[in-house]
Amino acid sequence: MARLSLNPLRPGVLLMRRLRMPLKLGALGVLLLAPLLVMTVAQYRSLDAEWRLATVERDGARLVGTLDAVVSAVQVARGTAARAASGDAGAQRELQAVRQAVRDALQVAADRAAAVRTFGMPSEWPALRDAVQKVVCDLKPEACEKG
Repeated sequence: MARLSLNPLRPGVLLMRRLRMPLKLGALGVLLLAPLLVMTVAQYRSLDAEWRLATVERDGARLVGTLDAVVSAVQVARGTAARAASGDAGAQRELQAVRQAVRDALQVAADRAAAVRTFGMPSEWPALRDAVQKVVCDLKPEACEKG
């Protein structure tokens, strides 16, 4: 019975008896290192994909921070324009500086968007930028055309 159970292994046993020790150890090393190499390559690819995703997220977070500054500047401009429309003389004096702050924030956002290489701004960005400029210039359009 013992002889019957070794028959499937017989070719391997005969091969191992025929090979010399350095060749046996070399074959054993290849058999042990091949899975290690495969796992190393798989791990590298996974880390590379995570690195790329993190880069896109970082660039997106920076761009969102810049757009947040635009939104804040627009809100300040809208509040100042509302105060100026109601007759506040101090708001009238502040209005041009506030409009310039919005223009500057829009320019910073455009520069940051142009610098981002991992993704592009949506196709709606030019229309949104124009709408923001229109909101800022709504009270006195001629003042915005000069700036």
